[in-house]
Amino acid sequence: MFRMVAAAKATLLMSTALAVGMMNVPSVLAVSVSSIQLQLFAGNSEAIVNTQKIKLDEPPAIINGQFYLPAKWVADALKIQLFWDHDTQTAQMLTSKAFIQFNPSLNQIQINGKPIPFDSVAEIRNGRLLVKLTWLAPYTNMTYRYDSASQSVELSSLGEPASAYKESTLHNDDTQPNSKPIAKFALGKASYRLGEPVTYTDLSYDPDSEGLPGYNWIGKQEVFFKPGTYTVTLQVKDGKGNESEPFSQTITVLDVPYISDQAYPFYFKPIGSLLSKESVASITVRQSLENPIMSVLPRPSEERRLLLGSSSKPIVEKGFLFRENMNGRARLYTQYINGMSSAAQLAIMIRNQSDTRSVTVSTTAVAESQASIYTPILGSKTVESFLTNHSESGSMTVNPGTAVLYKVSQELSSGQGFQGLYDIQTDGAVEVSYVMISPGEQPYQLGAYRTVQSKDLRHTVSPASEVSFQLDTRSLKEPVSFSIGDGSIEPLLNGVTKEMGSDSVQAVTYGSNAGVRYRIGLEFNGKTAVALYPRGGFFEGSVRVNGNVISIPAGGLTSNEALLLHRTSVSEKKIEIELMASESNQLPVDFIVYPLPDKQ
Repeated sequence: MFRMVAAAKATLLMSTALAVGMMNVPSVLAVSVSSIQLQLFAGNSEAIVNTQKIKLDEPPAIINGQFYLPAKWVADALKIQLFWDHDTQTAQMLTSKAFIQFNPSLNQIQINGKPIPFDSVAEIRNGRLLVKLTWLAPYTNMTYRYDSASQSVELSSLGEPASAYKESTLHNDDTQPNSKPIAKFALGKASYRLGEPVTYTDLSYDPDSEGLPGYNWIGKQEVFFKPGTYTVTLQVKDGKGNESEPFSQTITVLDVPYISDQAYPFYFKPIGSLLSKESVASITVRQSLENPIMSVLPRPSEERRLLLGSSSKPIVEKGFLFRENMNGRARLYTQYINGMSSAAQLAIMIRNQSDTRSVTVSTTAVAESQASIYTPILGSKTVESFLTNHSESGSMTVNPGTAVLYKVSQELSSGQGFQGLYDIQTDGAVEVSYVMISPGEQPYQLGAYRTVQSKDLRHTVSPASEVSFQLDTRSLKEPVSFSIGDGSIEPLLNGVTKEMGSDSVQAVTYGSNAGVRYRIGLEFNGKTAVALYPRGGFFEGSVRVNGNVISIPAGGLTSNEALLLHRTSVSEKKIEIELMASESNQLPVDFIVYPLPDKQ
């Protein structure tokens, strides 16, 4: 079920294709081009095209510090072909310099046959495909200027031909037949050692400048771990389907060790790569209280309780789902699905328990999901939003003895769910309730609502939602792992859980740490790699290293794989990791610290 999100993304992109008109390839009008000037503003649905104001169905956005464009709108404006391919279930873009296939269900984009992670340069927002400007521009005829003060971009382009340039269609005879493309590549050197990365330099080209949308490699490997002689062959295809002659080169792999297959990904795989379980299985040295290999220094953390309310099944009646008293700081975390046949809303109600004085409720951080049938499998996006857009200010006053609706979700149709994360602070005692209501209801109308009694409801209160510590790894000579969630580094988060409608309260060890933000500082001495491994079985959430989000696989991370988080440079002496799990996480989670001695 953890991989259901892949199908969800594919369905979402399909709906995107239908909505923005990618289902049919535009007809070829001409091969001429014209000058185009565009100006776009992040978060603004209004753009300027050659001095004319145009309305966008989805505005540009700043994502992880980068400017992202609405792909279909920009493609139409610049006369770039962008269409939906039924057979491959991919969106395809054809420019004068590249053939690009977008496949979010596999988290992959292919540029002239070479794959990169989809979420490294693209994102789907509100059913629209956004792409990173700095990535797309080199494949088109556009130039751009970014103004950081106004968060705007000015684009200039001579446009693109409406189709690939076809010489043979411009004459009634064969005086200009289409030429075959040329496949060619060079090797960095003739022989390599075991585990040494092979360098390939692509020298292929098309004499007719139609681009090379098809690459077919045979025998190509980025590294070899067995000695011998290997033949690598390349054949390319141009925009009209013409294939090149095969081009081959021979690689000699010497029986001389360079790097083992277990160590190789830590040295050379791109950040964000998935590593096999075997890569981490050989790491047997583990930090623990009995074996303190690294010094651990707890750091001051904000005292903030965690109030988690969720349900393992959809909610089938209106009423109170969660109630808890608080005074001071707390993190509210809700996740529920409307299982009724009629529409509903999820509300957070705050009641002032004093009859004599007002209470001020201040908000410092917020992250909310959209109403969606995919809410249970997209929890990592809400957590990621919370980490990346943490600061928010606002306050409200609750009069003596009264209640207010602090937050109300969008209207939830049957099967749709909602997630919310809120950091709040009160200057007096209040009762916090999570309640499923009819659309538009107010607090005075909820008096007849009862407390929903169901063993599927989860009501967990943890004493802490912030954990921070520093590890000194400077003396490490071999790979070591340390864990969170098993008490080997930080104290276990012991909280309470209770069944709604009952006075029974049970002390528990918080089994997923969902909604708890970890801040982990690591000190190094020399090049080191860091990876994340869900030893408990499954991790879904968000991870940031030095403020940069490291993408988790769409369906979460399982115990069959690890995720490469960071590789330090020689001069990098420390990093800061932030981690927060969503509600379906399973502890413990291991961090692998892997020293990287220089290889000659």
